[in-house]
Amino acid sequence: MDRLASITAFVRVAENGGFSAAARSLDVSTTTVSDQVQALENALGVRLLNRTTRRVSLTEIGREYYERCIQILHELEEADQAASALQQTPRGLLRVYCHQGFAPPVGAVVAGFLARHPETSVDLRTGDVMIDLVREVRSRDHVDVAARFHARETASGGLALRRLRRASLSRKACPAAEPGRPRGP
Repeated sequence: MDRLASITAFVRVAENGGFSAAARSLDVSTTTVSDQVQALENALGVRLLNRTTRRVSLTEIGREYYERCIQILHELEEADQAASALQQTPRGLLRVYCHQGFAPPVGAVVAGFLARHPETSVDLRTGDVMIDLVREVRSRDHVDVAARFHARETASGGLALRRLRRASLSRKACPAAEPGRPRGP
């Protein structure tokens, strides 16, 4: 039994006063709604609804259970909305590595990024070493993004490789990703 689906079906039956109306609001069959409510009643070992040929009403236990269920469904909806909001707002630490020659332009980009996304922080490291991004992913202080001069490696081992052009200067952005297929740049 899908407990959440059964609770949702029960709540809709109680709110709509019948199985057919609940089925229409959930866009499922009346049989599905009836089976879900019956499975819920069986799992709880109580009768939640009084059924007659003309109407459906809550039992005393059903009324108390309904009140708690609508609270649970409301809190679940709030949790879903909070999770969506967190996904839409960039936050957390971004580790960036660039060649020393890239530091001024990368620093300017980082400053703009931080101004647009105040819930983020950036750990900007510079050097002249060609770091292995695939190996970096497995380290505790891995690098998320690297900007390099004349990087000759190809996109493999979970890297997303992108050539950037500005005037006659050729650059590549290589965001590190976990091993496997990258989910995005």
